[in-house]
Amino acid sequence: MIKKRLMGLCLIMAMSFPITAFAATANTGVSTTVPIINDGSVITPDSTSCPDKGDLYTNGEDYSVSGSADHSNLYTNKCFKGVSSISFEITNNRSKSLTVNLCSYTALGNVNYGVQTIKIPANSTTSSKFSDLSSSKYYFLQFCDPSDFDGTVCGNK
Repeated sequence: MIKKRLMGLCLIMAMSFPITAFAATANTGVSTTVPIINDGSVITPDSTSCPDKGDLYTNGEDYSVSGSADHSNLYTNKCFKGVSSISFEITNNRSKSLTVNLCSYTALGNVNYGVQTIKIPANSTTSSKFSDLSSSKYYFLQFCDPSDFDGTVCGNK
């Protein structure tokens, strides 16, 4: 009898705690899932639908990205392809540095997270670019948690 009451009390307590979401809802151009590709032969199933080549960024255009997350890495929503460099201007709104990784897909469709890395100092803006890229690869950016940032990205031929 005591076990049943204790279990009931534990269940009531567990149900009374609020569920907390850690990623902000005002993210722009980024998400918590890695962008996936379908190049006709390789499909990486990270969600229920696969973007096609229409989900690539248009090279030479600036795209806004912004996001805030305490416990999730954020990723650009689209990939860059056919670029020799990716320029960016990112403002880090946190009191600690922000790590931004340039990632790519391997020929087998796996993610290579360590292509290039930059650290944006606390409460500052960095303008730079990832360069010496292969025009045949798919690239995207990973913003490591915790993050609070905004800025633009652009793929350059």
